[in-house]
Amino acid sequence: ALSPDHVDLLAREVGRGLAHQMLRGRRLTGTLESNVRAASALLNEELGAITHVESNGHYVIRGAGCPLSAVTGKHPDVCRSMETLVSEIVGTPVRECCDRANRPKCCFEIEPSVTGPANS
Repeated sequence: ALSPDHVDLLAREVGRGLAHQMLRGRRLTGTLESNVRAASALLNEELGAITHVESNGHYVIRGAGCPLSAVTGKHPDVCRSMETLVSEIVGTPVRECCDRANRPKCCFEIEPSVTGPANS
């Protein structure tokens, strides 16, 4: 069996790989808001998510559901993969706040005061 740290490391590598594929090797260089909106659009287009962006002092990408809900309830590591994916796209650290109960919903918080590349 893999240790929790090893599972976390693998989950984050999966997120980085997915982000690289979704961005097709390019990097987003817009404002934080435009990058957050682009991340939400990519989740919708590439993964079949239904997300929107909320802004109230910080940005939140919130989903009406979760395209990976079949596995997120028992495997929260999947949410960490998606957290890393969004962080790589946005270019700044992101915190997943997914609801994994009953009908799972994606949620990712992005603080505008945090800048620089993702450190996940």
